[in-house]
Amino acid sequence: MTGTSDVARAQAQRRQVDADATGLRIQIEMAVVTAHEGLLRRQDAAARYRRTATETAEALARIGRVAYQEGELTILELLDAERQALEAELTALELSARARLARIELDRAVGAEVQP
Repeated sequence: MTGTSDVARAQAQRRQVDADATGLRIQIEMAVVTAHEGLLRRQDAAARYRRTATETAEALARIGRVAYQEGELTILELLDAERQALEAELTALELSARARLARIELDRAVGAEVQP
């Protein structure tokens, strides 16, 4: 009788281990998918911002420098244009940093460095 109960106990333990492994596998898959989606969103946001806002702000700053040199703008207006360009660049860098952090999160979820 003891042999039968030992077998039943071992089978129950095996089923529990299998269930735990399945649950862990699902958690890991969800973490990887979530991290990958987050990485794609952050990379897209950084690229879109850099294409639009940064380029526009830098172009306006260039125009402002020329206008200042030709006497059409005051120094305060020029400094404002330069400040806006620098703020746009700072925001672009912050978005890029967030994308890099998202890549690190994906690497952590996968358990290894993911090549782009």
